[in-house]
Amino acid sequence: MFSYFFKTTFRNFSRHKGFSFINTAGLTLGLTACILIGLFVWDENQYDKFLPDGDQVYRVYNRSTNNEGSEDLAVTPPMFATTLKQDFPEVQQTTRVLMQPENKTLFEAGNKKIYEQKGFYVDSTYFDVFPLTFRYGTRVKALDDPSSIVISDNMANVFFGNTDPVGKQLLMDKAPFTVKGVFVKNQKFHMQFDYLVPLAGAQIPPERMQSWQWQQFYNYVKLKKNTNVSILGFRNHQI
Repeated sequence: MFSYFFKTTFRNFSRHKGFSFINTAGLTLGLTACILIGLFVWDENQYDKFLPDGDQVYRVYNRSTNNEGSEDLAVTPPMFATTLKQDFPEVQQTTRVLMQPENKTLFEAGNKKIYEQKGFYVDSTYFDVFPLTFRYGTRVKALDDPSSIVISDNMANVFFGNTDPVGKQLLMDKAPFTVKGVFVKNQKFHMQFDYLVPLAGAQIPPERMQSWQWQQFYNYVKLKKNTNVSILGFRNHQI
């Protein structure tokens, strides 16, 4: 049966070469496109999957509506995190990330001087919400000191080689910071950076941090287990 099928197929190809080529090429391109789209969707769904309790983490956003429609903005005022932590018992922890323009920052250690631009000022609670894996040091209280800094394994290798840099000094625009930990950089994390410094080190005035108008932060909230998300009005997916 199969031999007859192959013979018939071969004869049709031989008689109608142009038509057969178009059909075969179209089928091949269609299958290839479906496979590539499927791989792309699968890859996108891998982001943040490595985070423990990642399904409990949500990002606050602003929705503005006008005559032209609605727009969601990821940057929000700093008071969101404060209010959610104080007034909602369902909230386990919050953290804020200061959004800044991509400016190059000079880092120095020994005779090495390198400009870096992938870094953030964050709350000391950052690793309570995003428990990244550490190669050196520990994420516990790693950002409690305003003069502390946590760097990626890539950045640590550039400045300190294969040695443990915890406790060593790193100059950031001539200001001294003490390395408190080295995290493993994961390409499937939605935030990509090479260093984190405490928000307290940015020396932002307290009244500024109490503003409901200054939309300069990514506000994240981690809910307690088994929290009814719909009651809080949060969407089902967060980060």
